[in-house]
Amino acid sequence: MKKPLFLAIALCMALALAAPAQAAQSEVLSEGTYDIVVYTDGTTIIAEDSNGQVISSGTAGMDDSKVVQTAVQAVGDGTVVLLAGTYALQSPIEIGVSNPTPTPTPTPTPTATPTPGTPDLVVTDISWEPASPAPGDAITMKATIRNQGTGATPAGVIHGVAFTADGNLGSAVWSDSHVASIAPGEWVTVTANGGVDGATWTAAAGTHTVTATVDDVDRMTESNENNNVLTKTMTVTAAAPTPTTTPTPTPTPTATPTPGTPDLVVTDVSWVPASPAPGDAITMKATIKNQGTGATPAGVIHGVAFTADGNLGSAVWSDSHVASIAPGASVTLTANGGVDGATWTAAAGTHTVTATVDDVDRMTESNEDNNVLTKTMTVAAAAPTPTATSTPRPTATPTPAPTPGQNTYGADANPTGNPIGGGDGYKNIVSRSNADFIVDTTSELVSALGSAQSGDIIWVEENANIDMSGRTSTIRAGVTLASNRGEDGSNGGRIYQTSAGTRLFTIGGQNVRVTGLRIEGPQKSTSSSGSTNVGLYTSYRNLEVDNCEIFGWGNAAIGIAGTGGSDMKTGAYIHHNNIHHNQVAGLGYGICLSSGGVALIEANYFDYCRHAITGAGMAGDGYEARYNICGPNWISTSPHNFDMHGTTSGSTTIAGDTIRIHHNTFLGTTSQMPTCIAIRGVPRDGAYIDHNWFYFTRDAPVWQTGGTSGISMTNNLIGANGVLSTSGPIKYY
Repeated sequence: MKKPLFLAIALCMALALAAPAQAAQSEVLSEGTYDIVVYTDGTTIIAEDSNGQVISSGTAGMDDSKVVQTAVQAVGDGTVVLLAGTYALQSPIEIGVSNPTPTPTPTPTPTATPTPGTPDLVVTDISWEPASPAPGDAITMKATIRNQGTGATPAGVIHGVAFTADGNLGSAVWSDSHVASIAPGEWVTVTANGGVDGATWTAAAGTHTVTATVDDVDRMTESNENNNVLTKTMTVTAAAPTPTTTPTPTPTPTATPTPGTPDLVVTDVSWVPASPAPGDAITMKATIKNQGTGATPAGVIHGVAFTADGNLGSAVWSDSHVASIAPGASVTLTANGGVDGATWTAAAGTHTVTATVDDVDRMTESNEDNNVLTKTMTVAAAAPTPTATSTPRPTATPTPAPTPGQNTYGADANPTGNPIGGGDGYKNIVSRSNADFIVDTTSELVSALGSAQSGDIIWVEENANIDMSGRTSTIRAGVTLASNRGEDGSNGGRIYQTSAGTRLFTIGGQNVRVTGLRIEGPQKSTSSSGSTNVGLYTSYRNLEVDNCEIFGWGNAAIGIAGTGGSDMKTGAYIHHNNIHHNQVAGLGYGICLSSGGVALIEANYFDYCRHAITGAGMAGDGYEARYNICGPNWISTSPHNFDMHGTTSGSTTIAGDTIRIHHNTFLGTTSQMPTCIAIRGVPRDGAYIDHNWFYFTRDAPVWQTGGTSGISMTNNLIGANGVLSTSGPIKYY
């Protein structure tokens, strides 16, 4: 095992360490040069021997002295190594030493610095804690990754490792915290810190094949892209049965009943504050009870949805409880999410509040018809302040308040302050005077992309026509690529490709913005004469694309992969764009999400796309689409405005995790449109579809295949005349 070197302590020295110890410059630690290594990840401190056996461990910052002292005492004659990190020692640590006069080390003849090469990451070892897990233990995965290439890995880029397992250990977990460069020949051990359902697995008895994949979403270029995977067998041994003593004869026991079926009911609904006043933020709670004969399944969300009449707000929900509830047991759950946030704003009046447990049928119950409880909430208006009887003051005539908007459905409810689709009237235009690079030609743009650093702005002249055919260029982390679409009638600078087969731009890090441009691809028709192109592609979070016209991309105008997490906007923020003529048959996506990609998609105008938005349906995929307009023009080959594909997971078909579609207008009415929204499986969290306006009336505006649950469709307008449908319709296949 090789690890970065902080301090090698030969146990023939006397030394006292003062707290806290600050990590020094990392070096390479050669194999066989230590007996025990101590390291910390900021949460846990661990001491292990050269075979990887844990000698001692504890909580970082609290148990550092104990773990280091145990490591020192465990070596009679040898070497202890402390890896780079910050250690908080609660007491001095003494190590006996003797220092013979050192023999001067001859100065080596310097060798010429080699030309930088290309990195090549491999997984050299997989480990886990605890090293010998028992059923029910939380398993934390680790992988040692080595750069066996000729060049260092790029600093600031996530050195990701994904861990998967067969059987029932759990969904994928990953490590995405290491961003420091790894020099050729060096290696580092990374620890899983995130996952589809949390950063750990729950141990299940049996033998499991564990796979670790480094650079799993291709964030960096390697000399060999086919050697990133290592597998290892993990054995989880069930605890040995307790020896049975010779029993005293007892009466024949009653046979253990066969496990039954759970039945969840809501026994109480409450809120904080208990007596809300107008304007208070109300947090909803519900007490749920399992009155069935069997426990609820562990690891499954015990969801509760809260809805209300009047103007308290859109639905909120609780989706954090996944522990099993035994028969007869109760638990109180608190709302932690919602269509527009996790709380309601109190409005004066009396409101009927409804709580529905297992609202999207995630588990089988003995009675599916007793999941609802309603309760009345009264929000009392504040008592008027008494008018002083002293010298009267003239009362100013108040300025009349504007009449509230009538359009609470569809994209007309747009609250963003900018026009849908961007262009004329868009306010957030980058100024040319703030640019660090101003470009008008291909060579100037290529040069600027190669030179710009985080915080720089590359400005494309508004009359520029820059041909990037045959090129895939990278926009570095923190760089803004901008023009001035919408300013004094400008169309913005044009960047285009005329040949098939490449991406135009790959996003090279977080916090990139692309704004005010025309981004044109070569494939505007429904047929492709070769491979298809992608306009923008990212696997990094915090990409913002706004006020652009993006069209002609046979595969996808924008591709988003692996940006993960529950914060859609941080995954990617795509807003106020005109995205059209991306319509190649079989592909033709405006925005495509995959591999755990998420995005907030807001106030765009889509037209002439096969799918304006699509998701691959993988675990972690999801999006929130709001205030968008889907125009009337859609091709005849299986078009859906918004879509989520399905992927097989065991015996079921999942359709991503969370899909929120609200306040959008769908103008398409033509007969060749199968539907407006297609969900091709059961979302693991749910698809929430509300306050949209569907002009389409030939069939149900929402279709579901691969299941008949997981979709909540409420309060939408149907038809050009806007007939309110409080529930559905959904068509199942």
